[in-house]
Amino acid sequence: MIWGLEEFADAEYQERVWAGNGRGEMSSFEEALTATFDNSRLDQILYTGRGTDQLSLQMLALARKLNIAVQKVPQLGPAEAILGHHAMADVRLIAKEMLSLIESEGLVPIDRSGV
Repeated sequence: MIWGLEEFADAEYQERVWAGNGRGEMSSFEEALTATFDNSRLDQILYTGRGTDQLSLQMLALARKLNIAVQKVPQLGPAEAILGHHAMADVRLIAKEMLSLIESEGLVPIDRSGV
């Protein structure tokens, strides 16, 4: 989940790797989505309600907000359309808030030196 949130939070990284402007680096909105929701099982927590006790109320609220925000972003089409979509500003902001909360709650030490 951390990797996906870091990717959602960083517009410069998205421009470089989603639009293929990096040196051999490639990723996509879909990969960040999968890392954030599927691989972490956050999607199951949100949709079934099972495991909500594993997250703080604030984290759960932010996860729900992020889930709504990413659904507003068109997943088909060129990376530029995704990057420029108005909902991406919300996605980036919420992802940053979630990373900050994760760090402040001491859940995972986040090394942002590479971001």
